Amino acid sequence: MLWRRLLRERRGVTLVELIVGIAIAGLILITVTSTEIFAWRYRKADEQAFAGQAEATTLLDRFAQDVRQSTGISLPSEGASTVTITVAGAPVTYQLDVNTKEIRRQGRVLMRDATGLAFYREDGGRTLRAVVTATHGYRLESRATTRLGP
Repeated sequence: MLWRRLLRERRGVTLVELIVGIAIAGLILITVTSTEIFAWRYRKADEQAFAGQAEATTLLDRFAQDVRQSTGISLPSEGASTVTITVAGAPVTYQLDVNTKEIRRQGRVLMRDATGLAFYREDGGRTLRAVVTATHGYRLESRATTRLGP
């Protein structure tokens, strides 16, 4: 008896209810999709910045190692973007190529997306400081002291 009453009283979904339901589902889908797209863009930018920081750290570590083993340093002027360090009797040159935004050591690219590279002497010339600036807005510095006399 109850079963028959439920079947008789059952009514369908109106067109207005169907349209409202589809509109709500569409809004939810658009919100979720746009959130995912923005998250993907920021995640990609963070990954690129992290990769650039890793390259800069490796570059500065290599630079410090060369300075510590140096027997001579040629720095044209304070703040120059090129330095030549003599290591084991051979010249090693670090330079920024402003056209390609690459920092190179002996012609080999050690870092991409660099906007600045500057070298400074400190501590009476015994300490050499390198400052790297990247397009992602971060700046890294390294100081290394040579075994050379003052």
